[in-house]
Amino acid sequence: MAAIDGLLKMGLQHAVDEVRLKTDESPQMFSRGGKIRLSIPPTNEATLRHLLDGVLTSEVEAELRASGHSHTSYTTKDGQAFSVAFEASIGAGSPFVFEVVLRRGQASPRPQPMKPPPSANDLRPVANDLRPVANDLRPVANDLRPVANDLRPVANDFGRPLASLLRQVAGLGASDVHLLSGEPATIRVDGTLRLLDATPIDSVEALFADVLDARDQDLLATHSLDRALDMPETGRFRLHFYRVSGRLAAAVRILPA
Repeated sequence: MAAIDGLLKMGLQHAVDEVRLKTDESPQMFSRGGKIRLSIPPTNEATLRHLLDGVLTSEVEAELRASGHSHTSYTTKDGQAFSVAFEASIGAGSPFVFEVVLRRGQASPRPQPMKPPPSANDLRPVANDLRPVANDLRPVANDLRPVANDLRPVANDFGRPLASLLRQVAGLGASDVHLLSGEPATIRVDGTLRLLDATPIDSVEALFADVLDARDQDLLATHSLDRALDMPETGRFRLHFYRVSGRLAAAVRILPA
């Protein structure tokens, strides 16, 4: 998986549709034009190149250095497409500083060079083979899946890794923690999103194995799921489980005591 995928997935969990990266500046994310508050350190050129490995190809960089801009597209391992626009300062003697904007959706195709008009010898009659198109419009199935909202408390004998994680985020004053199998945990503190640490969560299913029973696991195949958790001497938590590209994700809200 490319390094940029982790950053993009973190943004997609919060409905981000635009990500901006620039040499020696902190990444910025936007959702419907509004800026998302983040706590991510500035990215120097080496870090930016590492993040953009596979996106900033040698061809793109050559065009960027020659003209100051380049456009391409990128698709994550999970199939989410982004248009990618590069801009760079290319003044003589100036350091190579570049900026990249990734937007959800396919990039516009590059204009193709115009072909010369055909000569008279190339003109051929076109068969008038127009046929009516069958009006085969069919209604689309309404495949919206319900949320299993039978919110109920779960037993307090949950596993040690989960208890340790919840104590840690509660101690940091976080209001929410977002978990996705294979990705680092993201927490929200004073409205700002930041990574808890760089260690990925191996499996959300395993982390919540003592919270989700067999019936819950069956429901999660087709539903999202809400649960409540009371942890003595730490706090109360509201749990929302859902799937992202087939992987289990959890959004945990820390409730006031």
